[in-house]
Amino acid sequence: MKLALVGNPNAGKTTLFNELTGLRQTVGNYPGVTVEVKSGVLDIFSEEHQLMDLPGIYSLYPNSAEEKVTVRTLLDKDSKYHPEAVVYVADLTNLAQNLLLFSQIIDLGFPTILVLSKTDVARRDILWDAQVIAKEYGVTVVEKGDDSAFAKAIEDLGKRSVETKASEKSPYIPPALVTEIVQRKMPECTPYEAILVAHHREHLALDEGLTQKLGEDLKNASFDTYVLQHEEIMERYQQIDGLCAKAIKPKEEEGGFTAKLDRWLMHPVVGSTVFLALLFLIFQLVFTIASYPSDWIDGGIGFVSDEVGAMMADGWFKNLVTEGLIGGLAGILVFIPQIFLLFLVISLLETSGYMARAVYLSDSLMRKFGMNGRSLLSLISGTACAIPGIMSARTIPNEKERLITILTTPFITCSARLPIYTLLVTLVVPAEKLWNVIDMRALVMMGLYLGGTLMALLVGFILKFAFSKKEGQSLVLELPRYSLPSLKDAGVNAYNKAKAFLVDAGRVIFISSLVIWLMAHLGPSGFIADPAELEVATNAPAIEESFVGIIGKAIEPVMSPLGYDWKMSIAILTSFSAREAFVSTVSILYPNETTLSFSEYLATQVDMAGNPVFTLATSVSLLVFYMFAMQCVSTLAIIKKETGSWTWPAYSFVGMTIIAYVLALVSYQLLS
Repeated sequence: MKLALVGNPNAGKTTLFNELTGLRQTVGNYPGVTVEVKSGVLDIFSEEHQLMDLPGIYSLYPNSAEEKVTVRTLLDKDSKYHPEAVVYVADLTNLAQNLLLFSQIIDLGFPTILVLSKTDVARRDILWDAQVIAKEYGVTVVEKGDDSAFAKAIEDLGKRSVETKASEKSPYIPPALVTEIVQRKMPECTPYEAILVAHHREHLALDEGLTQKLGEDLKNASFDTYVLQHEEIMERYQQIDGLCAKAIKPKEEEGGFTAKLDRWLMHPVVGSTVFLALLFLIFQLVFTIASYPSDWIDGGIGFVSDEVGAMMADGWFKNLVTEGLIGGLAGILVFIPQIFLLFLVISLLETSGYMARAVYLSDSLMRKFGMNGRSLLSLISGTACAIPGIMSARTIPNEKERLITILTTPFITCSARLPIYTLLVTLVVPAEKLWNVIDMRALVMMGLYLGGTLMALLVGFILKFAFSKKEGQSLVLELPRYSLPSLKDAGVNAYNKAKAFLVDAGRVIFISSLVIWLMAHLGPSGFIADPAELEVATNAPAIEESFVGIIGKAIEPVMSPLGYDWKMSIAILTSFSAREAFVSTVSILYPNETTLSFSEYLATQVDMAGNPVFTLATSVSLLVFYMFAMQCVSTLAIIKKETGSWTWPAYSFVGMTIIAYVLALVSYQLLS
């Protein structure tokens, strides 16, 4: 069978999906949109079923792009994701809210089983009778963790007819006039499917002419989607409230562990302080612990490059393999530990119930800058890489707030900027301590992070008034009970995110790095075999004769007001494929054959007139430029993918480049 896993956000749906499928799962984008649908293999009594984990949703009246995908999947019978049956996961600690969507699924006529999750938490506060719920809806109800009962329920689903049949006990009867209008055009629709088509005709995969005709007929019938939605929700809750009163009995009055903890974590001052402390801890983990596996990967790839090079004859092909192919691969793999660890920590915070509190606390602040509380997750993710940060904006329902979040996330200092920051800060900032406690270099590094964040907020504030789209709606989200997070589930989620980065972004980084390497080794006169040797032999930089060198010379007049010569211009150009390429390019242009550290060696470099190349003014100008410039082709690609147009990547590139150029120019002129 083709089964869909459906439920509210935070209901435990993904936890169940991971337990049932393990790593036998794939992640793909829903056709036409950039929303992920997970699919896995479920093995029951030696029969394999396809299990799909649909995005969480509170009702069949969606807000965000993710929620719309769930509705489309359930209504579009031609979709490859359209299920034959539904496994519905309901949070027992918040059963009334979870049963709203469940009652709608039943009315759609899917063969369904109900899985009650978080029973261990609920057991502390309530007593329940699952058979009352089973009898009311005519479905099998099992508790999560009861594997034998679950397997038997899945087997029984396969024996039932897959033809849809609305619930006979449904509390909601769709208006006859509306259903008749839709059924005249789509006679295969049941009454409840017809009312949903009327509500969501703009979001479904319908013929454009049919959508327009339905709109006209419904308008003539005075169809009011919001009034009818409200009436349906109220009628369903009347039934649900009565059912829950019979099925659930509280053990004691409300006010348990979650309520006590929220008095502190939801406090404006205490809660914000805790949140900032957690952010600092996340950064410490990402940039300390992740540095070890990143160094191991970097060292391992260096070892492989040396071994492969030793087995090959000298020449252009050897250089292509060791520097281009293997070097390009290194530019992808070294960031996997940071991205994995970041998403691991965020997943743990999400499944514990804390991240919803952080979103709530930040909402009022973020709205002042054209975003909402959910934008915080994108900005935090952007500290590892802008790509997963931009992708996480999919959960923002309002189009204006989502677009502003996408366009501001690249300002956040990502891990790719760290090699540049480390090199330049070490070059110009003395290794001294302020008040014998605070490291000056660490202070400057923190200032660079703060500068990027402040610029993101400033640009968001400007875009808030620049965009004519309507303001976002009020933030409505569930604050789930606190629970002990699952390291396994968080690990699977982080694995999938890192895998997505490796496949989607890695492909772009690898190809672009290879292209730029070839341009740096090819010129009008042919292939440049070994730039360092040619430079010594001819006293003329070989790379200057390559296509990249020619371009660097061409753009030098534009970059010289910022304090950059043609070599720095080339480094900036090559770093467009990946920012960290700046350091490797500089190391090629300034080969260090001394015992000095690379930063100490750069400090000794002088131009033809005998003036230092990397002065304080030039280094600060470079830091400012990289703090704000869009030097990342992969980020542009993901913005295009998420917005569906090259317009916004173009605006982002031009806007960020202008900001970076102007501020770097001011910095250089003031300090020189």
